[in-house]
Amino acid sequence: MPNSNALAGSEFGVGCGQQLSEAGFVLKALLDDQNSGTAALLAHAGVNVPQVKQRLQQHLNSLPKVSGQGGDILPSRECRRC
Repeated sequence: MPNSNALAGSEFGVGCGQQLSEAGFVLKALLDDQNSGTAALLAHAGVNVPQVKQRLQQHLNSLPKVSGQGGDILPSRECRRC
C-alpha cells in the first residue's frame, strides 16, 4: 500500500502541471505535513527548514510543466531508482 505522503506528493505534482512524480514533491508533502515530524526532525538536526522549503519550492517551480490532457502519474527516473 503506498505511503500517504508519497501519494500526496504525487497529487501535488499533478496540481502543479507535472506528469512525473519527482522526489521533491514527496519531500514537500512530508515537510508540509504537520503530523509527519519530518520538519521537526530536520530542525532538531540543525537544518534551516524554512530555507529548505523555499529552495525546494523554487526547484519545483522550475520544473517543466505539461498541459492539456490529464493522465497517469508516472515515477520520474530518480524515483524509479529508489
